[in-house]
Amino acid sequence: MKLAKLLWISASFYLLFVGFVYIFVLKDAPAMGADRLDFINDNWSWYAYQWRAEFLIAIFLSISSFLFSRDSKNVGFPIIAAGQLLVALAFPISIGSTPEASYELYSAISEATRSLITFGMVVSLGGYIVLYSGDTFLSKWLRVTAIGLASISLLIFGAGFIGRIGQSNAHRAMLIVMLLYLINGYYGIKFSPYPSYNK
Repeated sequence: MKLAKLLWISASFYLLFVGFVYIFVLKDAPAMGADRLDFINDNWSWYAYQWRAEFLIAIFLSISSFLFSRDSKNVGFPIIAAGQLLVALAFPISIGSTPEASYELYSAISEATRSLITFGMVVSLGGYIVLYSGDTFLSKWLRVTAIGLASISLLIFGAGFIGRIGQSNAHRAMLIVMLLYLINGYYGIKFSPYPSYNK
């Protein structure tokens, strides 16, 4: 349980840091096209850090969710774990294939990994809605806020996955997800399937 809590809390708060790196350091990246590939290659050290960090975050959340699901009856945990595992699968592909790739190869890789991340986030966000709908550890207003943030993000990522909006635009919802993960980190501190755990 202590390992699960440590991984969950670390991943949740680490995402906030990683998100700010993206917002402030990589905010000028072109949305798409050959110019974006050039920008990624020119700033590869930042992107390599960013994608490795996001890979670790997804793995940590997946592992901690599986561990939590062993002791909790809330089915949100295994759903989150499955979604984060899908998200994690995308990053080794990007890290190993993007540097100095041809534009054609980059385009194919980028489309595949965006789809995988988008679908993984849809699954994970659905899991968060289930998790917080049945939660008893947070105050009512925090539960409602978490459900609201997860629902809005789910709608945006879902629209991206079915093609109603561009997937790169859907990923801009990560700013909302960052707020959700702030609550997630606090939830990890409060959570225990054992009534006496926090005494």
